[in-house]
Amino acid sequence: MNKRVVSPACAGLLWLAMCPSAQAADLPCSLDYTPFERVLTAFVNAAGLVDYPALKSRRADLDQFIAQLERSSPANCPKLFPTRDDQLAYWINAYNAWILRLVVDNYPTTSITKIGTIPFGAFFVKRVTLGGKKMTLRSLENDTLRSGFHDPRVHFAINCASRSCPPLARELYQPATLDQQLDHAARAFINDDRNVTLDETSKLLVLSKIFDWYASDFKPVESNKNGTVIEYLKRYLTPERLKILEGLSGAKITYHEYNWSLNARAAVK
Repeated sequence: MNKRVVSPACAGLLWLAMCPSAQAADLPCSLDYTPFERVLTAFVNAAGLVDYPALKSRRADLDQFIAQLERSSPANCPKLFPTRDDQLAYWINAYNAWILRLVVDNYPTTSITKIGTIPFGAFFVKRVTLGGKKMTLRSLENDTLRSGFHDPRVHFAINCASRSCPPLARELYQPATLDQQLDHAARAFINDDRNVTLDETSKLLVLSKIFDWYASDFKPVESNKNGTVIEYLKRYLTPERLKILEGLSGAKITYHEYNWSLNARAAVK
């Protein structure tokens, strides 16, 4: 994959690299995705599971990338992110990076829901800093990603460090390929029987809780006709699975129990 460096001043980046004592304020608007790319390729496997012990022991790249996110975002550095895809790619990568950071900071743990003093505190406490602004993961997802872009595919791109979450991709989300990457993530999630179970015997359609919690996101209004979650699924199902779904017309819809166990390569003992 081509490494993407976003910066208005290459000379400034070179100077910063040569001068370790330079402070973040000396280069307020810059972003190099390369450290996060190294994290994803080194510590995430093909199934989207993370080697957290190894990442915790070799966390320099993750910390370096988080420091850049803390300094620069589309909100305070709009010139770095001129297009919608530049901005959306940033927020998706930022969410995934901060999730990793929060788990690493609190590892070992068996679930992200156990981080903090209250259940699910990792999502509701202002632990995330992006472009100088503190926010919660919940706000990043709902106020920035969902309300700001109205693209249901983001649900398949962001990872909540849990087994029932869409798997963490081993590659960066990049502006030039973002649409294809989001389509791939949606297609992979929807065609995984663990997320969309087509039970012909019991005449049941069992879906990930994501389609329950965010049902309104998957019901877009197009051509003055109200869409449905079922119609959304049909966009991405393989021909074989689509045929099965059409045979389940009128089937009862239920939802899988969400597994919040950590998306680790091996369980914490």
